[in-house]
Amino acid sequence: MSDKLRQLHALKNRSILDDSLTKEYRIKHRGFIGECKLDQWLNDTPYIKYDDVYLTIDKDTIQLDTVLFIGHHVIIIDAKNYKGHYKISDTSWTNEFVTIDNPILHISRTQSILTKVINPNYLHIWMVFVDNDFKPHRPIQLPHVYMPYEKSRLLFDLSQFNHRKDESLNIQKLMQNQVSGKHFDPPIRCDDFTIQPGLLCPHCKNDLSEKIRRRYKYVTCTHCNLKISAQNLVKFNIEDWIYIYQKGITLKEALNWCPTVSKDLIYNVLKKHFNSNALKRNSTYTLKE
Repeated sequence: MSDKLRQLHALKNRSILDDSLTKEYRIKHRGFIGECKLDQWLNDTPYIKYDDVYLTIDKDTIQLDTVLFIGHHVIIIDAKNYKGHYKISDTSWTNEFVTIDNPILHISRTQSILTKVINPNYLHIWMVFVDNDFKPHRPIQLPHVYMPYEKSRLLFDLSQFNHRKDESLNIQKLMQNQVSGKHFDPPIRCDDFTIQPGLLCPHCKNDLSEKIRRRYKYVTCTHCNLKISAQNLVKFNIEDWIYIYQKGITLKEALNWCPTVSKDLIYNVLKKHFNSNALKRNSTYTLKE
């Protein structure tokens, strides 16, 4: 999950997002679910894999969902989590709600950028539609475009490459030199947001602050029935704070953020699950890598 999506998810049910941010969250979250479905397809494969990679080549920055290194070959897989009926033309796709550019046309731009650093003979760009409810009005018959029912074909095509780990590591290092810390969408500045503290359920984002009691080791959400340990609930919500504000948290800030939780529990969670700047006073805790 990208930092921007994690920040938007952390803000959910804590702040009122405008229409543009709500739409952005919905699109990014659906894309993330698509990447998770693709990961399930690739779970048992032995290949070196990168997820959600940003590359800067010359002055172009591109984002790649999944990158596989197999021998001399680099396979880029773009997961598409489209749903519903689409009317397809060469330039655009249309459903009852929206018209979008034909996503397959984006392959040529990605290819033109990547061939600046990767031999085109070893570069492969594929697209996978992962939702079983994706219904194009006519078949998409392209060799490296895969429908939701074509997992076996995808895995077979991957198996045709000669998989040598030493060669895979070499090509991985070549691409790693182009990996950029620069993202298209920097985090949101939250200075003007009204943000509610509280212990929110990681699954449904409803407030569980009143469910915490001293000596309780577990909490059950009355909305979605998720059972979670008190420690993990506090950990998840402190992570929310760090993603929202994009900085480390102090013990005092954590106590204000997690009402009804004992100081001992919060301190133990901070010490166990977060990095400390090791100062005795006003220690700041950050996410572990």
